[in-house]
Amino acid sequence: ERMKGWGINNRVLYRRARSIQHRMERIEKTERPTKEKTLRAKFSEKDFHGDEVLTVRGLGKSFGGRRLFSGVDLQVSGGERIALLGDNGTGKTTFLRVLLGEEAGEGKIRFGPSVKTGYLPQVIHFDHPERTLYDTMLYEKNCTPQVARDRLGAFLFSGEDVFKTVGTLSGGEQSRLRLCMLMDDKINLLVLDEPTNHLDVASREWIECAIEDYGGTLIFVSHDRYFVDKFATRIWELENGTIRDFPCGYEKYRSIKEHEAMQRQPEKKEKAPQTDAGQGASEAGAAAGTGDHCAGADDCRTGSGIGAGCFGLSGAHAPDGGEGSPGIKTGRTDDAVGKRCGADRINLRRRTDYE
Repeated sequence: ERMKGWGINNRVLYRRARSIQHRMERIEKTERPTKEKTLRAKFSEKDFHGDEVLTVRGLGKSFGGRRLFSGVDLQVSGGERIALLGDNGTGKTTFLRVLLGEEAGEGKIRFGPSVKTGYLPQVIHFDHPERTLYDTMLYEKNCTPQVARDRLGAFLFSGEDVFKTVGTLSGGEQSRLRLCMLMDDKINLLVLDEPTNHLDVASREWIECAIEDYGGTLIFVSHDRYFVDKFATRIWELENGTIRDFPCGYEKYRSIKEHEAMQRQPEKKEKAPQTDAGQGASEAGAAAGTGDHCAGADDCRTGSGIGAGCFGLSGAHAPDGGEGSPGIKTGRTDDAVGKRCGADRINLRRRTDYE
């Protein structure tokens, strides 16, 4: 507008001001970009005193007449990160529940005196699903309203979301709520059962960062190879009703298993030797290929010679006319009834063409 005022007596300046104004009106206005919300919390840790975190002697469990595992002896030291691996249905979740005392089992389990555990189960369960997220934090964590709002906000539950009932949350949201309740507890033994299930990409990245910063002892079950390879410093393999301990990372564990699988492969069986009949047939074929014929007319008549030379008989070896028989031009064998080598008899049926 100022340029237009200046251009009242200057037509060139006035036109330039109008052109600038038109270009400004065509500019599309965009909203200011907002920063994407991310999870911003860490596991609270409790100081650990001593070397022994967990000792297991003769641990066993049966379910419905089926023996899941038995005779398990293990010892866990502070700071270890252990991955429990095994096929589906072998009892990995049951083992964790027995370990934490949530299910009864055989054997003895002893925790260190300063150990405090935190457990994230695979299937999330809340005692009061009818409560809102806000009320759940107030009642179960016994915190102030402001602390409850702050904790929920750190896990992306803000605004009206905190007044949703727990029962209406999705699987990923329930996992985030359980993690929200778990994070503030001062723990030094963290047990996770499939922690990345039901989580979106951003939440998975956050929990990986949170575990990476966590300095306590970790025992977890996961089928995510990347997750296991990144965090495991020790492998427990549940197979055939027992747990095998591998004091190494995932890559070395895989190389050990591959080497054992190669050792178990049976050696290739040697080819079976040929039978006498097969050997005789081979020799007969070889004789035919080299042009060898029967020894003479007597051999042809008696059939004691190797029958390969009888395909295309000459007059000298004609079985009926003998040497120089005028009545026979050629003789040929149609099919072999049986073949033997050496002095064994060969029965052949021959058909001859007469002039």
